Amino acid sequence: MSVYVKLFFYRLLLLCGPLEMVNRIIFAINSLVSVVFVFMCIVGIVSSFFTYVRPFVFIGSVAFLPVPIVLLVFEWNGVIRKRANYLKRLSFMSFFFSAFVAFGYVSNVFEAISSEDQLSVSFMLWFSFIFIILFAYGIFVGVYRLKLSKRWLSKGASLS
Repeated sequence: MSVYVKLFFYRLLLLCGPLEMVNRIIFAINSLVSVVFVFMCIVGIVSSFFTYVRPFVFIGSVAFLPVPIVLLVFEWNGVIRKRANYLKRLSFMSFFFSAFVAFGYVSNVFEAISSEDQLSVSFMLWFSFIFIILFAYGIFVGVYRLKLSKRWLSKGASLS
């Protein structure tokens, strides 16, 4: 690992207090997921030109590409540049993500129950576990960042 990468992680995680460290770990997780989604969208766009795939791959990739890019910009402005307004918007995005996960879980469970196929208990337990973890992560991040943005505003952090 190069010296610059070590210095980046040292500055990212170690030169802050414990509350700020949690926020930066959340930043690292969300940024990594966003970069993976950007990469998947680019692969979908490029592969639609060189292989025969359904046109919905291209349309879906182009339509979904701005979402992780906007999330990356908001993460950067909210966490690294300490803009409280962006952090508040990120908390609402986390709540929206949790609502989306809850809706997806409930609809998939009802579809599995109403299906005539035999239900695998172990699959449903793992499925439920993953959805509960995602839902809890979204709620935790939303509440944590909402409280942190209020704390930053009370200390006089910048809004824009």
